[in-house]
Amino acid sequence: TVNVGSLEGHFQTTTLTIPADKNNNDATYSCVFSSIVIEQGSLTAKVSSYGCIWTYDASESAGRFYSTNYPSRYRDDINCITQIFATDGHVIRINFETIEMESCCDYLEVRDGHLPTAPLLDRFYNNPKTFTSTGPNLWMRFKTDYSVTRRGFFARVVAVRSINAVDQKTAVSSKVFNVTPTHKDAYNGKETVLSCKVTGLEAKATVSWTKGNQTVGGSTEGELIGNTQISTLTVINPQEDTEYTCVVTSGRYPLSKPSERLVSLNVYATEVSSKGVLINTETSLACKIKGITEEMSIEWTGFDDGDDNYVPSSGSYDSVSNSQTGTLTVKSAAVTSNKTYTCTVSSLQNAESDKEDFEVHLYVYDFSLIDWK
Repeated sequence: TVNVGSLEGHFQTTTLTIPADKNNNDATYSCVFSSIVIEQGSLTAKVSSYGCIWTYDASESAGRFYSTNYPSRYRDDINCITQIFATDGHVIRINFETIEMESCCDYLEVRDGHLPTAPLLDRFYNNPKTFTSTGPNLWMRFKTDYSVTRRGFFARVVAVRSINAVDQKTAVSSKVFNVTPTHKDAYNGKETVLSCKVTGLEAKATVSWTKGNQTVGGSTEGELIGNTQISTLTVINPQEDTEYTCVVTSGRYPLSKPSERLVSLNVYATEVSSKGVLINTETSLACKIKGITEEMSIEWTGFDDGDDNYVPSSGSYDSVSNSQTGTLTVKSAAVTSNKTYTCTVSSLQNAESDKEDFEVHLYVYDFSLIDWK
């Protein structure tokens, strides 16, 4: 989508908007400007009555058209017809800089030609406007009723002709970089590090991190290695699920719109169930993850692989309680002495999350060793 823009002082800015689904690769576009030389001509005017005034400054090749008494109030019962004529080959451009009239009954009428039957450009009583004729003539009427007056209007008028258009072509480059966030699942209270990986860079990018509308500390921009830069954010004491935003601005083109990516930190807690049981009695130990939104991995260690006396289970995610309970069934033949097993929790969706180990204890007692007296 192209926006040609408008002239502001001596500058005009034009923009090209590239849809997200089309902005996948580096590209070069051509911006073509047509430099137009404006030649001014002279003006004359005929004013039919006292209600409006026309003056012309030959040194500036510009006319002034305004209501009587401006900027004081105009009179009642005005019907002023004005015809403006430009030199051959020119058109008339009139810019109403101010206009203030009674909205119900007073108005300005502008027509594209020298007759009252010429095409109507507008009939209005407020909001400054600019009109350009298609030929060398404009016809205008300033009409008021018998009561209520306002400041009136003031306009500047020039005769112009466009000549000698010269095209100028400028190459404009679009450089594409990619931002890949690393989401993490983290154990409540344990320091963790989030990251944003930026690829396709030609110069080091500026990277900041925010939470909501606030910039957060603990981040590094990272160094540019090749065309890749990795920025990190260290969260020292995570307590709850939080969404951070990684904000990346091009280092080569600092006026580029920043790229923002959400980085999710999901915080969970665990609850382990150690047990004391009678020797040679089958039992189950448990490791429960709380505060999660998706299934995680629970692995058990502390026994030999393939030992049929142990049945480990990772459990399944419960969306009602946002929890998951893994169990380790220890058959009676393995319940012979105190042992410590390890429950290892890791993320299935966010592979770069840290694994966390939790000890689960089995305490075994034996009635036969008790000396009854």
